Amino acid sequence: MWKVDRFDRQNLLHAIPMANMVLDAGGRIEFSTQRRIDLSDSYGRKEFANRIEDAYEESKIKSDRIRISKDTIRRNKAFDGRPPYGYQTVGEKYNKQLVHDPITSAIVRKMVEWCLDGDTLAGIAKRLDDLSIPVPNKRKPSVNGWAPKTVKDILTSETLIGKRHGAKGKIINTFDPLIELDTWHKLQTLIKMNERKRGSVVKAPGTLSDISFCGTCGRIMHYRSIPDKKNPAYVWTGYRCDGTSKDPSKCKNMVSAAPVYEAADEAVMAIGHWPNVVTEWKAALDVTAELDRIEAELRGLDYDELDWRETQDRLIAERDELKQSEVKAGELRLYLDGRTVADVYRADKRAWLLEHGWTFTVQATGRGQRPAVMVHGRESLTETIAKATGLTADQVMAVQWIPILAALQERGLPTDQAEIRRIAQQAASK
Repeated sequence: MWKVDRFDRQNLLHAIPMANMVLDAGGRIEFSTQRRIDLSDSYGRKEFANRIEDAYEESKIKSDRIRISKDTIRRNKAFDGRPPYGYQTVGEKYNKQLVHDPITSAIVRKMVEWCLDGDTLAGIAKRLDDLSIPVPNKRKPSVNGWAPKTVKDILTSETLIGKRHGAKGKIINTFDPLIELDTWHKLQTLIKMNERKRGSVVKAPGTLSDISFCGTCGRIMHYRSIPDKKNPAYVWTGYRCDGTSKDPSKCKNMVSAAPVYEAADEAVMAIGHWPNVVTEWKAALDVTAELDRIEAELRGLDYDELDWRETQDRLIAERDELKQSEVKAGELRLYLDGRTVADVYRADKRAWLLEHGWTFTVQATGRGQRPAVMVHGRESLTETIAKATGLTADQVMAVQWIPILAALQERGLPTDQAEIRRIAQQAASK
């Protein structure tokens, strides 16, 4: 053993029985840095006793010192510990605060962008490795590289929205978020959907599964379908904040599904006359074959040629340009397909909500009372229609869309984007 204080830090009464157990079993106790402490002689036993008691007193002092330090940090509402990925700490010892790290915060936002564009966790990990980005807490690229689980841990952490939870689930720190709350909810929904693609048989989700959140603690409300024990024909359906097996919820927030669905329907149908926007994503070009060609030409350069240096520089420049284009996002296309929001929503409510990133904050208000439901996502839909039509957000909300779409349908031009924009802009200017 290294030193006596590594043997025991409680007190002598606790250490002696432990030492006797070793000696009675025929063992021997030695300390590599304190050779003079030999339990076979009187001096060694006395020194052992003194060192054990000294370690015990030092342990109490250290515990008090740590407790005082932690209390001071809590009183100052400061940050304690290792900063989450995307952040760095600034300030003095007991007043450290989290701020965006200029390098890793940009990486996190790019990871979010890739995920929202449809990339898998493994695909994001590969992109990061291809860009030689070090894994968290390492200054240089790791031999093993980024793991999909590491990517998931970062993208599902509430530190992205400026929250840090303690061991009991309570929020202990708030700071400047890296992404907007609506974006975070949409991100969690997308990651959850991808998890469901692994082939395991799962129960049919509720309409708002993975997109309804607790109004008390902010965690996901889980869909529940519970048959009545006395009357099996009756099945209660609703949403409940359960937490996780390691960190169960204590807020007891539980609501019936029907009034929540009614609130969702009311929110969507209030804009049901708006035009439906189709989002198409054209992925970036695959440049692997072209990169392989350039690498082959670089390896096959004839250094006896007079212009080999110019050829090498040209090939390297082409390779660098292709690598840069490889990590760029693809092309996003928005267009109106002649249908209304109501048409598409009625056909598959859950699919529409997931596609447009709508989320719901739900809170029980009392027995027999309708739950409070806050809807998130209308603003992003307004911006999407504005981008597709060239209108402002205010004009999108002011235009009477049903007559415009009906007129285009009659003229056989339900998806003519130029005509849609022209008529909509003309109506908005009146």
